[in-house]
Amino acid sequence: MYMENNFPVKYAILELKEDGGYLSNYSDITRGFIVSKCYVLESVVKYLANGKSKVFYKVFFPFQNLNILKLALQNNQLDIGQKLEPTFNLNGEANPTTVVSNLFDTYEDAKRFTHIKNEFLKNELPIYISSKEYKEYLSICQLFEELTEANTEDMLITEENIKDKHLQLIKTL
Repeated sequence: MYMENNFPVKYAILELKEDGGYLSNYSDITRGFIVSKCYVLESVVKYLANGKSKVFYKVFFPFQNLNILKLALQNNQLDIGQKLEPTFNLNGEANPTTVVSNLFDTYEDAKRFTHIKNEFLKNELPIYISSKEYKEYLSICQLFEELTEANTEDMLITEENIKDKHLQLIKTL
């Protein structure tokens, strides 16, 4: 049964990963960070021992699979798969969700943040990945970002500030 999707939409940072092989002990390998629109499904407050709190968000990205693009590129095509919508299990939990610590109202603000994260990733590269390979991975990630942005034009950014709304809700409890 189709349910209308009225979740807030924001920009967030999507970590693009690939399945790792022997050299990475079969762990996922981060190839880069991109800006993507996402559906905001939940916000969570984590209380810290020093008395402060931090807000995290569970989001759903409509395009996440870098492998689809890589396979398409091998056939001289541009494809990132079909746009996905959140689905929910019997407990009302969405799958898959991603936890992010920042949401952005503009593409430009999020892009500045991805630049910082990609620079950090570059400095943390394992010794078996050359600078040239990293640049190739990053260019594929950039292409994934461009295709994602083009395929999510129908997702309009929600104007309300979700963090402020969440904190106001907590104060009323």
